[in-house]
Amino acid sequence: MTDRILFELADGWALGFDTNQWMIMRARNRRGERDWQPVSFIASEKRILERCIRENGVHPTLVAQSKLDALPDQFRDWVEEEAE
Repeated sequence: MTDRILFELADGWALGFDTNQWMIMRARNRRGERDWQPVSFIASEKRILERCIRENGVHPTLVAQSKLDALPDQFRDWVEEEAE
């Protein structure tokens, strides 16, 4: 399963995704390189994604918040948009 970074949420945090879900990802330094590790998996609604962001103590930048606001309410809808 390949996951990718959609955009950075805040310093050391990013929103990633794979074919099944959005993922809140945290940066770790391994051997001098940045490695992104998923910490939360959200395959349902954007409101759940936003709750998980808060629960992880992430404070999105203004740019990241704007991008979050632009996401559709359902992961499935986002996947369909990306496939177009």
